Amino acid sequence: MQNSQINSYNEREISVQEIISLLIKSKKLVISLTLCISVIASVYAFSLKSNFESSISIEIGSFKNEYYMINQDKFDLMFSNISLKKISNTFLLLTVSEALTREQSEAILSEGIDYVLKTSNNEIENGLKKEERWYAAEIDQLESQRENIYDKLSVLDSQIDKLSKVDKSLPGSYGIETYLSELVIRKSSIISNLKELESKKDSLKEEGLNLKYNPSKVLEDIRINEIKPNRTGFIALSFLSGLILSFLMVFFRLTFSRDTLS
Repeated sequence: MQNSQINSYNEREISVQEIISLLIKSKKLVISLTLCISVIASVYAFSLKSNFESSISIEIGSFKNEYYMINQDKFDLMFSNISLKKISNTFLLLTVSEALTREQSEAILSEGIDYVLKTSNNEIENGLKKEERWYAAEIDQLESQRENIYDKLSVLDSQIDKLSKVDKSLPGSYGIETYLSELVIRKSSIISNLKELESKKDSLKEEGLNLKYNPSKVLEDIRINEIKPNRTGFIALSFLSGLILSFLMVFFRLTFSRDTLS
C-alpha cells in the first residue's frame, strides 16, 4: 500500500518535471506564440478610435398644467441612434452613445433636440389655439346676448316713453301708472343683467389675453465626452491569453507524447 502511494507520488513528480522540461525546450514556441498574439492585438488595439458620447436635458413645456411628452415608440423608430429617457414628468434626457467624431455626435443629437422641441411646442400651440377659440366663441355668445338685451331695453324705453306721455286724468288711464312702474323695474333688472354680462365678457377677454404656457426648452449646452479605448488593458489581456494558449499547447503536446509512448 505504501509502495503504491510512493510510486504514485513519484509519477506526479516526474510529470511536473517533464512539464517544466518541456516548457524549457518549447520556450521558442511559447515566446513566439505569445509575441505573435500580442503583436496582432497591439495592432488591432491601436487601430481602435475614440468614441464620442453626447447628451442633453430638455424641459418639456406645459399648458394649463398639462405636459406634452414625446411618443417614445415613434421617437425610437425615427432616431435609432439616440436614446430617449424620461427622467420625470417634466424632463427628458437625450443621449448619443456612439459617434466617431465630436461633430457627428453633436449633429445627431441636434436632430433629436429639434424634433423634441418642435413636436412638443406644436402640441402646446395647438392647445393654446384651441383655448383661444373657446374664449372667442364664449365672448361672441356674450356679445350676442348683449345685443338682445339692448334690443329689449330699446323696446322698454319706447314703451316707457309712450306711457309717460299719456294723460293720467283721461278716462281709461287707470292702471297705466302701475304698469309703468313694472316696466321701470323690469328695465332696472335688465340693466343689472347687462352689467353682469359686460363684467363677465371683460373677465373672459382678460383671461383669454393672459393665457400662460411654458414652451419646451433645453436647459444646458450639449455635453460631449470622449471615450478612449482601453488599449493597455486589451494588450495585457491578449498577452495573457497568448501565454495561456502556448502553455496549453505544451501540455497537450506532453500528454500526446506520453500516450504515444505508452
